[in-house]
Amino acid sequence: MGLTLILHLPGILALPPIDRDEPRFAYASRLMLQPGRWADLIIPIYDDQPRLNKPPLIYWIQAVTARLAGVFMTPPTEEPDSADPTGGIGRFRLASYLGALMAMLALYRLGLGMWGGRHAWSAAALFAACLVVMADVRQARTDQWLAAWTVIAMGALWQIIRPGGAGRPGLAAAVFWIALAMGILTKGPVCPLVCGGAVAALAVVTPDRSWLGRLRFGWGAMIVVALVGAWLVPLGVLVGPEQVARAFVDEVLWRAAAPKEGHFAPPGYHLLLLPILFWPGSLALIPAAWHALSAVAGPPGKREDAAAEAGLRGRMVAFFRSARARCAAAGVTPELFCLAWIAPAWLAFELSMTKLPHYTLPLYPAVALLCARGLAAGSTGWEPFLRYRAAGPLIWAWVALSCLLSLGILGASVWLLRPVPGWSGWAATAACALSSVVLIGGIVQALRRHLFERMQTRALLLAAITLPVVLGVVMPTSQVLWISSRLMREIKRIDPAGARPLATVSYHEDSLVYLTGGRVERLRWREVIDWMDRHPQGLLIMPEVLLPRGRRVQRLATVEGWNLGAGLYEQLMIAQPTCGGGSSSAAAGGEGAAPAGSAR
Repeated sequence: MGLTLILHLPGILALPPIDRDEPRFAYASRLMLQPGRWADLIIPIYDDQPRLNKPPLIYWIQAVTARLAGVFMTPPTEEPDSADPTGGIGRFRLASYLGALMAMLALYRLGLGMWGGRHAWSAAALFAACLVVMADVRQARTDQWLAAWTVIAMGALWQIIRPGGAGRPGLAAAVFWIALAMGILTKGPVCPLVCGGAVAALAVVTPDRSWLGRLRFGWGAMIVVALVGAWLVPLGVLVGPEQVARAFVDEVLWRAAAPKEGHFAPPGYHLLLLPILFWPGSLALIPAAWHALSAVAGPPGKREDAAAEAGLRGRMVAFFRSARARCAAAGVTPELFCLAWIAPAWLAFELSMTKLPHYTLPLYPAVALLCARGLAAGSTGWEPFLRYRAAGPLIWAWVALSCLLSLGILGASVWLLRPVPGWSGWAATAACALSSVVLIGGIVQALRRHLFERMQTRALLLAAITLPVVLGVVMPTSQVLWISSRLMREIKRIDPAGARPLATVSYHEDSLVYLTGGRVERLRWREVIDWMDRHPQGLLIMPEVLLPRGRRVQRLATVEGWNLGAGLYEQLMIAQPTCGGGSSSAAAGGEGAAPAGSAR
C-alpha cells in the first residue's frame, strides 16, 4: 500500500524548491537549527519577519527531521555546471513524507477496526496513491501532518462510538484530545473543524448519546489548553496578545469570509476537483456514495415514511428519520461515521471564500474508506449505479482521465519541459511508458468484464509507476522550470565566494530567498538606482528594461523559464552596474514599470 510513497522518496530529495509556501517553511525551520536561535522555536522567522500565520509544530518536526537527515544522509554534491542547486530542501520535505506515512498507517488501523484487513489495505492504498497526496508530499508544508492528526483523532473517536464501545475508553479519549491539540499546533482550527463537525453530526443522528460522556470533555479540554497554551502563552509574551489576535483574525476569519491572496473559487470547487485529486481511487466514488447512503438509511424505496419524500426537504427528512431508526437498531455504522466525518467539514470548505485544492485533504481518508468499501459492494453499490444510462459514459470518462493523468502527463512533460535526465532517466521513462500502455489495456479489459476491483488494482499500479517518474525523474531535470535554482547556479559561477551584494527586482520568489540563505535583497523599481550607487560591485537580478538617468548594467548571465509560483514565463538576467557602454542592457524605472526596450 505504500509502494507509491516509497517510489517517490528519491524524487522528494532531488526536486528543487517549489515557490511560495514551501521555501518559507523550510527557511524558518533551517534557522531553528542554528545555535543561539531558541526564540525561533516560539516565533518562526522568515526573511527577518515573524511568521505567525501558521502554528509552529511543522517547523519543529522539519527541524528535527532535517537534523537527523544531516546525520544519517550525505547531501548530494551540487556542482554549478552539473546540477541545479536544491539548497538541501529535500531534508525538510522528509517531514511531510513521514506525515503521509503516519496518515496511511493510521488509516489502515482504522479500516482494520471497521471492516477487516482487505478493506483496510485497499483504503490505505487508495489514500497513499491519490494525486493530491503525491503532489503535496513533495512540499515542505503542513497538510500531510494535519491529515495524520485528523485520522488519529477520528480513529480514537471510532473506538469510543463504535458498537460495543471501546475496551479502554479513557485511553481512546486521551488519544482523541492529544491528536486534536497536535492538529491545532499544526494548522490552527482545521482539525477541530473536521472532528467537531463529525461529533456534532453524530450527536444529532444517534438516539443514544452515552458515547459523548466517554469523550471526557472536561479533562479533554484541559489537555488541549495545556498543550496549545504551552506555545501560545510564550508567544503572547514575546509579540503581544494584540498581534496574536490580529494574526488569528487575518488567517482564520478573513480567510473564510473573503478571498485571500487571490485564491477564490465558487461553492462546488472541491467537489468538482474530487475525481481528479482522488485519482486513481475516484473510480468508485459514485458506487461508494450509493452504498454508504443505502447502508445508513436503506434504499429510497424502503426508507421509513417514504411518502414524505416528495421534494428535496421531504427526502432529507425521510433520510434523517431512517438513519436514526437504523442507528437505534444497530448503532453507528462505519458508513455513517465516514459520512459524518466528510459532510459538515466539506460544506464548510465549500462555503469558505478562500479555496486551494489541498484544503480538503483531511477528508480524503474518509473518502478512501468509503471507496474501499464501495468497490466490493455489488448489490448496494455497483448494481444500482450500472442501471443508469450515464454509468457507462462516466466509467469511460474515468478511463480517459487515467490515460490523461498517466501517459498524457508523461508525454506532455517530456515534450514541454525539455528534461535531461541522463540515460538511466530516459530508460526509466521509456519503461514507464511501456508499462502504462500495458496497464491501461488491462484496465479496459477488466472494464469489459465488469471486474471493477481488478480495474482499481491496475489503476493503483499505474499511478505508482507514472507519478514517481513524472515528479521524480522528468520534472527535476527540466530546463524550463526551477528559475531560482538556475539563477543560483549562475551566481555561484560568477561569485564563487558569495561575497558580492545580491539583489533582485521584479522577481521576488521565496525560493530565491531560501536558496541564498536570506542574502538576497528584494527591491522595488524606485530603489534600484540607490542600491546600484551603494553597491557598485553588486549583482542584480532583473528583467531587461530601460533604467532612468542613463544608468546602464552589464549582463553577466541570462535565465528564462516558467515561474511555477506566479504562472508566468520569466526572462531574467544577472547584471552588474557599469559606468560606460559595452555589452549592456538598459532598463526603465518607476515602480511597477513594464519592460520598454532592450539593448540586446
